[in-house]
Amino acid sequence: MERIGIIINPNAKRIRRSKKNLPELFRKIGGDFTTVIETRSMDDIPSALTDLRNEGCSYIGICGGDGTIHQVLSSVITIWGEGKTPPILILPCGTMNNVARTLNMRGKGPAVLRRSVKLLNKGIPLQTDQRYTIKINGRYCFLFGLGFTSNFLDAVYSGAEKGNLQNFKIILSTIAGILKDQDGGPLFKPLVSDVKQDNQSIPFKNITGILAGTVEHIGMGFSPMPKAVGEGTFQSIVSGMKPRQFLRNLPRLRKGRRISHPCHVDACVHKMTIRADEKFRYTMDGDMYSCDGSLEVSIGPAVTLVKI
Repeated sequence: MERIGIIINPNAKRIRRSKKNLPELFRKIGGDFTTVIETRSMDDIPSALTDLRNEGCSYIGICGGDGTIHQVLSSVITIWGEGKTPPILILPCGTMNNVARTLNMRGKGPAVLRRSVKLLNKGIPLQTDQRYTIKINGRYCFLFGLGFTSNFLDAVYSGAEKGNLQNFKIILSTIAGILKDQDGGPLFKPLVSDVKQDNQSIPFKNITGILAGTVEHIGMGFSPMPKAVGEGTFQSIVSGMKPRQFLRNLPRLRKGRRISHPCHVDACVHKMTIRADEKFRYTMDGDMYSCDGSLEVSIGPAVTLVKI
């Protein structure tokens, strides 16, 4: 019998705020088709996944947001090996759910699990789709960014609570800052760096932002990467536009339309190398990391995602 091994992140916003006991709810919904493990910290993930692998689970369910998916998926690929991972069932319960959105997943975690168990109970295999990952320092994600991308998230995370309200506050204050002061403030601080994509240098050094992904959506109605779902490539947007130039082109970026500017490059690539004059922050699926100034971003293995 096919089984779903579920990892639950109790720190995900919607899980933390839920009045329901989600682990017990998942066990009730899943019955004999599920094994549910609630991790208390990121350090618990490898041992929990090892238990699910030894149990022979056919699918790995991840309950949380994009950050949880990033952390669990990195361990899944490490434990099973590249190209050997079981299908991943996303059970959306986080602040950022861009990967679930790109698969057109309907409903939150419990509703997705109900539909999945109903099919398995009838002996019907779950429909799947493939997505390539992005690999950085032995970790795997679907969205990578630095510059205004990571600066924006740092500003969001500095608030009392993550969420759309905090996001819009930061966006409005940033727009007001650009209109008042053309340097755009700390969100648009340029990173002086040499960026190469597939060994071709980007023709400008002052980088205000990089966004790369293998999924189309980044949240808040933005779908800037329509070519992200490629065959062994990720879509990369590297920009050195000044803040007011960026603001004028924001509607085009939001819809994934072409932007013609000498300091803006949009391409599908296999690898990106970044050599900066200083340390910088970057994001993988919403989780934040620090770099000493040298970073390699490459296409990772394809993984199978349940589409239900």
